[in-house]
Amino acid sequence: AITTLGGTADANATADASDLIVGIHGGLDVSNTGTVSLLANGGTACANNVADANAAAAATVIAYGLYSAHGVDNTGDTLVSILGGVADANSSSAYADARAYTRAYGIYSVGDGDVNNTGGVTVLSRGGTASATDPNGHDFAVAIADAYGIYSDHDANNAGFIMVVSSGGTADANTYAATMGYGAGIVALGDVNNTGDVIVVGVGGRSNGGNLASAAGFSEGIYADCDVNNTGTLLVAAGGGTARSDDIALAYSYAFGIDSDSGDVSNAEDLLIVAEGGTADASRDNTQSLAHAYVRASGISASGFVDNAETIQVLAQGGGTSANAIARSDSLVFGIDAGREVSNAGEIALQVAGGIADATGIAAANPVVYALSAGW
Repeated sequence: AITTLGGTADANATADASDLIVGIHGGLDVSNTGTVSLLANGGTACANNVADANAAAAATVIAYGLYSAHGVDNTGDTLVSILGGVADANSSSAYADARAYTRAYGIYSVGDGDVNNTGGVTVLSRGGTASATDPNGHDFAVAIADAYGIYSDHDANNAGFIMVVSSGGTADANTYAATMGYGAGIVALGDVNNTGDVIVVGVGGRSNGGNLASAAGFSEGIYADCDVNNTGTLLVAAGGGTARSDDIALAYSYAFGIDSDSGDVSNAEDLLIVAEGGTADASRDNTQSLAHAYVRASGISASGFVDNAETIQVLAQGGGTSANAIARSDSLVFGIDAGREVSNAGEIALQVAGGIADATGIAAANPVVYALSAGW
């Protein structure tokens, strides 16, 4: 077990309080039967520049339960839990850049080796706090949390239980502020063969930006560049965050059960996908302000063929927007979305509620729903 607490970096120009934590590292194949546990808290970076120069603060936490430059065979349980740090950048007359970034992997494999896993994998990534201030409006704050159960540059074969939870942090700036929580159960650049149950939750954080604020929650149960064969139960949920701005506010929520970029999908177990829209508020003093909330949810998405034999349930709730000029709340929901033919023997149940758009000028709330779409 590894437990770490980040340090403190304080400088006039550039402050970096970043942590890298690795449970097991292998330059070749990794074979593990034991328990791996990583707990990490981010540090604090403060950059306060009173001269005519840039101020940059970074509080980054990156953690790997198992890291291999080739392949992984794992039967042990893996726990990776990280909490983002604090990045504070202040400049008197130049640029201020604050980044609080967390990225966590249960199992990570690069190269041409496969990942073979039968152990339990739990990954928790919570975003930090980023704050940037420049009186001339050249300030940027980003607080992003990424979490992956299994990542493979090649194929991934999983029979273990996977739980991934990611929540975006807090970003505050006069110009641009962004926060995102991204979670993925299994990501492979080759094929995915999964028989284990997978739970993924991605929740956006809170952003407050003068010119532009964005908040997003993004969740994927299984993503593969090539084919996916699934017989495990998937629960995937995404919640948009809260974005507030004088000019432009964006709040997005994406939830995908199974996503194949260039291959086919075969599914023989139940999928439950939940997507809840965020809040985009641009209703301050600017009469030309814009707000947009977007929800995108899909049970199965593939560029090739889809063969589904079990129930796909998708629940989606549109977000809320308010602005002076234009406010939009849009939703796009699919049970199955395929580029080629679809063979379906399962029930497809969609429940979609439109969002709320409130504007002095133009307001629109438009959900679009497809139970099954084949042949783009």
